Amino acid sequence: MSNNYNFDTELKISEMEKTQEKIKQILTKHFKAEMVLKNPVKNQDDKGIDYYVYLPDYDVCTVDVKIRKRKNRDNDVALETWSNIERQKIGWTRDKNKKTDFIMWLWQGGEYLILPFTPLREVFEHYWQEWKEKFNWATQRTNNLYNSECVFIPILYLKEEIEWHTLFNS
Repeated sequence: MSNNYNFDTELKISEMEKTQEKIKQILTKHFKAEMVLKNPVKNQDDKGIDYYVYLPDYDVCTVDVKIRKRKNRDNDVALETWSNIERQKIGWTRDKNKKTDFIMWLWQGGEYLILPFTPLREVFEHYWQEWKEKFNWATQRTNNLYNSECVFIPILYLKEEIEWHTLFNS
């Protein structure tokens, strides 16, 4: 399956004031945060830090937000295997250089999912090739410049794998 994807359009949606306010509300409630700030430094996608969440105990966590137009009827999330197939640049889900603590998916209907990044990355790194054979996957053309690839993992299945991973690796 292949789709044409316009990164600039998706970025504009995520930068809309209404969207940012919704994200801040969700993060404040989810983490019982004292304050949530949008990362003021643009083009830090390589680090995966969109928001800083200031917790009541004075600790700070970081969140990478993935905005999606609609929740898939299969109730899954797209995890990127390759960010740029032609250059063999690994996808964000496999990238050990990401500095974020959590990934948040937000669908335009207001539904959201927040998962811890490190266990997600570790589980995905271990299973991505197997999951590509087991689940649906797709390539997409981004801004007509390059192709990326993702695999669609059912949310409940993914959460269970992360729980098992965390249980046996803590």
